[in-house]
Amino acid sequence: MLVRFLTSLTLGILLPLVVQRVWWARLSPERRRAGWNGASWGAALYAFGPLSMIAFAWVTRRRPGVWWAVLSLAVGLVWTVACGAGVTLVDMGLEALLGVESSPF
Repeated sequence: MLVRFLTSLTLGILLPLVVQRVWWARLSPERRRAGWNGASWGAALYAFGPLSMIAFAWVTRRRPGVWWAVLSLAVGLVWTVACGAGVTLVDMGLEALLGVESSPF
């Protein structure tokens, strides 16, 4: 049980971090200046894990106009689901490997 918890916690931070670092490397210098500083970035990752992808997409893809806002939120949501699914799949694999059943509550 503790192994599953710690693995999920760690992956919940590491998966979004890897995606955001790759994304960050591909940004223009102008977009990097508009992004978060290190403290805000770390706080978002530690506090929200995969959900930080929505805010990260908003901050790094934001441009004037409603369509850019909708696109930024959609991209963030897609990456949030992808990171969350990765954490869930690893947790399900550990559950099967360790033979521990999940509690419905």
